[in-house]
Amino acid sequence: MDFPIITTLLFILLVTEALFDIRTMQIPVWLVCFNLILGVISVLSDLIIYKNNISDYIVSMALILVIFVAALLFKLLKTEAIGLGDGLLMISLALIIKGGLLIFVIGISMILAGLFAGCLLILKKAGRKSRLPFVPFLATGVLAGMIMTSGGVS
Repeated sequence: MDFPIITTLLFILLVTEALFDIRTMQIPVWLVCFNLILGVISVLSDLIIYKNNISDYIVSMALILVIFVAALLFKLLKTEAIGLGDGLLMISLALIIKGGLLIFVIGISMILAGLFAGCLLILKKAGRKSRLPFVPFLATGVLAGMIMTSGGVS
């Protein structure tokens, strides 16, 4: 997350997508396309302007492959554990956020979603088969990553 403009745009997009996800449990495809375009711009600027190596993206590319395969498997098995929109958003995140920070962001997102789901279960506000919007947790994970990399956390 080297570019403040790109990460700020990413966060704004994620908040917008989170609002859609909370209200409708769906993310518009056209909005996800903006994330993917932002990801491609980030990669190209990293490689062309800053002359970074493609090897910086190896962990991210492996994670993209795992996320893509998992999203497809969930769709094929007709489980609602993760939506295709969530998978595509994580792929776009992998284009913008590299390596260990990406693992941190997705890990924090999953932990927060699990804690929230656990609280809902304990309070009997949701059942085991209830669905939760995941994008708000992704946005929170990205915000945590932005704070961490900006020196906000020592």
